[in-house]
Amino acid sequence: MIEQAFTDLILRHNRSPLGRARIEFPSFTARGANPLCGDELTLDGLIIDGQLVALGYEIEASALTLASTSIMVELSQGHSVNDVRVLCRATLGYLAGENTAPRSELEAFASVLGYRNRLKTLTLPWATLHGALEGRLETTTEIALKGESL
Repeated sequence: MIEQAFTDLILRHNRSPLGRARIEFPSFTARGANPLCGDELTLDGLIIDGQLVALGYEIEASALTLASTSIMVELSQGHSVNDVRVLCRATLGYLAGENTAPRSELEAFASVLGYRNRLKTLTLPWATLHGALEGRLETTTEIALKGESL
């Protein structure tokens, strides 16, 4: 059942990815890379009065990375920067097997958690956003999985 939820989630977010466009006047732009598989992400965010009001991106990546990025946009937009930081840390912790899923939408990723290479594809957007909110212009999955982005 979890695997079917995972498949449905990936297909839905790949058919209609949220935020897949650059933002014209972003508050930040950050780049993320997964050197192992060549995934690359450029993430733009617009912050107004402490709220992350918009996220946009350009991506060259697998379907799994695209879905994770789209889900991140869905869960992050419209929330305070502090709440988004907490969500990013909790999600990265969940993907590293350290805690439970911070949001039910992420539970579908449970079937991938044992596969390190796929884990990196899920981690890329979250680590990139967290790094950007901490002032980092570039993040890699190598850094994120060592916990250095947290």
